[in-house]
Amino acid sequence: MATANLKFGIDLPVMQQLAIMPYSYNVHGSAFTTDGKRYIYWLPGYGNATFYRYDAWTDGWTQLASAPVAPSTSAFQSALAYDESMQRIWAVFGGSTSFYYFDVRAGAWSGALVSLSESAGAGASLVHTCNQVVAAANDNYIYYFAANGSSLKLYRYAISTNAWSELGTNILPAAPSQGARLFWLSGVNADQLLVMQGAGQRMCYLYSISANSILGALVIKQSAGTLTTGSNACYAAERNELFWIEGGTRQINKVKVNLTGAQESGTATSGSDNQLIDAGKSWQVNQWAGFHVRTLTGTGAQQMRRIVSNTATALWVEPGWSENPASGCTYEILYPVFDSGSPTAITSATLSDSGKTWLTNAYANCQVWIVYGTGAGQTRFIASNTATQLTLTSAWTTQPDTNSVYAIVGYKNLTETQCLYSTSAYYYTNTMEALVLQGLLFVYCARANAQTDWFRWLVVSP
Repeated sequence: MATANLKFGIDLPVMQQLAIMPYSYNVHGSAFTTDGKRYIYWLPGYGNATFYRYDAWTDGWTQLASAPVAPSTSAFQSALAYDESMQRIWAVFGGSTSFYYFDVRAGAWSGALVSLSESAGAGASLVHTCNQVVAAANDNYIYYFAANGSSLKLYRYAISTNAWSELGTNILPAAPSQGARLFWLSGVNADQLLVMQGAGQRMCYLYSISANSILGALVIKQSAGTLTTGSNACYAAERNELFWIEGGTRQINKVKVNLTGAQESGTATSGSDNQLIDAGKSWQVNQWAGFHVRTLTGTGAQQMRRIVSNTATALWVEPGWSENPASGCTYEILYPVFDSGSPTAITSATLSDSGKTWLTNAYANCQVWIVYGTGAGQTRFIASNTATQLTLTSAWTTQPDTNSVYAIVGYKNLTETQCLYSTSAYYYTNTMEALVLQGLLFVYCARANAQTDWFRWLVVSP
């Protein structure tokens, strides 16, 4: 890596070995965070307060001012959160209730801030939400859970007043533990946090900042293992994708966080049997392949189709339109959905489609979303499913009918590749970060078993 022009790296192997880490205790209490632009910051842990910065442009490590607290040598997790607006790195230390920040510009640690109510346990996590994105909802806050395997509490720190508050009473539905993480879904919905439960589970929860409540539970589907000791995870807001390695394995997995927000919208200038054209767009070729488009108003409205390919101005869909969109028809592009259709029968807490042949419980813990017609806009979590029927966790507020259109959305992952080394199933640490460099998306990983191996995976190239 002799040059900072990282586009030269696109012909490199999928997994690339990088400069070795400067310290071998990448175990209990270790933590990483990134500025999302160039640098990754690392606290090695295991009783050691040294603090480092990795430069992704030059592939080099620099030792910074040592942390004021040394993380525990036992099964506890430290946590770091980068604050772009204030150029700070907020920090909690494994086994401790101490709370500090590192001033990136000054290269120095603050004095002790107000202490945590619960010490950082196995799987502890921090996340920063920034008022530059959604001022009314997020202000400048730090969210935290101790993740000690027993606490259901979620905390919020107000930067302006240097005060922690507990959000509700035991607001989390299950206690996070090893393998847990907390992410802000700023890339798709700035009002939501993603809570990864860990503790040997593949369960995730969506938390609404404005409502101060858990929206529901989702399972990372099709995963071979569980998120437990030694698991790593990171979130790429630019693509709304979650990446993780399960403890003790070499598999890197990714999942598209399929929520109901539109990723693109516009007004058609014309359409044909399998096309929708918007002459005002300048899309990248096939950037929407696999997504869904739904038409909203005008001729050809109230339809949803899968996008198989796209040019700079045209979407090609399957199956073909029932009624071709015409000039003036408005549309939006949505994240991929697992399936869609119109119900053949509805009860207060079920939806049936006799034309389907679903695998039993394939969509358990996903959501069904009423896209059009009676009951439009409602989402309900799916408790279980048969070949033709979805059973919901709660009843409809407005019961859809057979003219309504539904879509099934949720979390679904694909195993992408293998790490150079397996992660350790015996250490409590998060050692994975996503970073976009000159249009390339990389996932950086550490071996996490008291070794110094440091490598990256090229996820997306131009």
